[in-house]
Amino acid sequence: MRDLTQTLAQLRDIQPGPPPTLPTPTPWGWYLTLLLLGAGLTLCLWRCAPLVRAGWQLYRLRHMPSSATAVTSFPGDIPALNRWLKATALLIAPRQEVAALSGDAWLTWLAQQGKSPWHTVAARWSAWLYAGQTCSAEEYLQVWCCCRRWWLTQLWRRLCWH
Repeated sequence: MRDLTQTLAQLRDIQPGPPPTLPTPTPWGWYLTLLLLGAGLTLCLWRCAPLVRAGWQLYRLRHMPSSATAVTSFPGDIPALNRWLKATALLIAPRQEVAALSGDAWLTWLAQQGKSPWHTVAARWSAWLYAGQTCSAEEYLQVWCCCRRWWLTQLWRRLCWH
C-alpha cells in the first residue's frame, strides 16, 4: 500500500504542451511550386495555342450588319466560315481524314466531332458553298454560332487531353 501511495504522489496533472505551429515553407518549396505551375501553364498553352488563335480568327469573321436595313443586303460569307472550319479541323485531325470531305459528309464529320447542331443548316449548306447563294444575317449568325460551339468543344477536348 505504501508503494501505491508513493506512486500516486508522483502523479501530476497533464500539462499542456506548446501550441501547434504550421510548418513554414522553405524557399525551395516555393521555387518548386512556381516551377510546377509554370510548367503546367506552358504545357496548356503549347497544346491550346493553335486553337486559341483559330478562335480569334473566328471572332473576326463575325461581321453583323449594324442596322435593320442592312439585314436584307448582308452578304453572308459562308465560304469563309467553311475555310476556317477546314483549317481548324486540320489542327485537330489527320489530313487524310479531313481534306477530302465536302458537302453532307463534311457536316456529318463536324457533327461527330462536336456538339454543334449542324443539321439545322444542312439543307442550305451546299447551296451556300457551291451554288453561290447568299444567306441572310440570321442564317449567317446561326452558322457562326455552330462554328463557335464546335470550336469550344474542340478546345475543351484539347484542354482535357481527349
